[in-house]
Amino acid sequence: MFNVGNQARNFSQMTDAQLLANAMNVIRKWYPNAPNYTAYYRSNWGQDTFAMGSYPFIKAGSSPSDCEAY
Repeated sequence: MFNVGNQARNFSQMTDAQLLANAMNVIRKWYPNAPNYTAYYRSNWGQDTFAMGSYPFIKAGSSPSDCEAY
């Protein structure tokens, strides 16, 4: 999931457990039979004093498969 603005600021204050519960509630509204997650990765750039809310992007000329390399 990708969140921006006030929503991202609110999520950045949540614990991992709170954030995961919220995410699964949303996912299950869209996909009622969605399985439980097996792993997750969380960035919290809004709380990182060096990033200050940065976000990634796919460079011009790149493809989505380039993201899989990382």
